[in-house]
Amino acid sequence: MLKEKLMLLVASLCAGVIVMVLHELPKAILYRRLKHRYGKEEDKKFENRINPVHFVDPIGLIFCAIYGIGFSKPYYYRMKEKKWNQLLGITGFLSLLVQFFIVVAILRFGFRIEFDYVINTHLTLWFSGGINSSIVNYPIFYEFLMYFFSSYAIISIGMLITNLFPLISSDMALLVAANQPMKFVTLLRSDYVIKMVWMFLLLMGIMTSMSSAVFEIFMR
Repeated sequence: MLKEKLMLLVASLCAGVIVMVLHELPKAILYRRLKHRYGKEEDKKFENRINPVHFVDPIGLIFCAIYGIGFSKPYYYRMKEKKWNQLLGITGFLSLLVQFFIVVAILRFGFRIEFDYVINTHLTLWFSGGINSSIVNYPIFYEFLMYFFSSYAIISIGMLITNLFPLISSDMALLVAANQPMKFVTLLRSDYVIKMVWMFLLLMGIMTSMSSAVFEIFMR
């Protein structure tokens, strides 16, 4: 049991790092290209170098490993152009959806398995059903891959749920800034309250239940 817990922890951390990087990297690349093509000359002189490590939020990674719900650290965006904000927000949501569907396809057609999973008392992902009864018969690397891809799927959809909240650093905030600039100012003032609501729903297990339900639907 200890071996499985350690393996799951490592798999979840690895999956969380990759999800964070692949969520923010496309937005950062798109932003830089837009700025170089349409931005002012003075803006082009002051730009941050894209460093994938920067996108990994340590606290968000801990949440990913424990709850399957987390958040990444975004690239610095100057929210001046409405169209840019909308493109960046859509890109962020699409990157998470694409990651989720790719991993589900790998689990369904690559491993050719169908299984249910449950959340234990610590809200950590575990397997049940067919996998739980026979997982000991698989090589340890195969077992790790199943933990990794399953954690990857649940973290990617969990991060998408987080980005549906209008937190200042979320994709939803970019869409609000693009379509309702005045409401974005309101979000700036209410960011602390929104974070508290997000934390409450996370600790109550509501968001974990939502992400697990989505994952179960596509794995049935």
